[in-house]
Amino acid sequence: MDEQSRKLLLDTYKLTEENHTMLKKLRRAQKNAHTFKAIYWVIIIGASYYAYLQTKPYLEQAKQFYTAAQVQLEGIKNITNILPGKK
Repeated sequence: MDEQSRKLLLDTYKLTEENHTMLKKLRRAQKNAHTFKAIYWVIIIGASYYAYLQTKPYLEQAKQFYTAAQVQLEGIKNITNILPGKK
């Protein structure tokens, strides 16, 4: 092997090693980004579910209040139907 071919082969080998190192770093960064994105969404969904559980009693209380108000309004409507003078 002549000197020029050997030099070219060594340069190619060094470039290949550099590329391999960069590709490993890129792949590691990609895996880290994917992992942190998954953790991010687990936290978002978990926090939303926790907030729902914390507000659920208040929502049920508001629903009961609304239902009771509807019953009261229906009772008032029925009373106006019973009153004399209504034709």
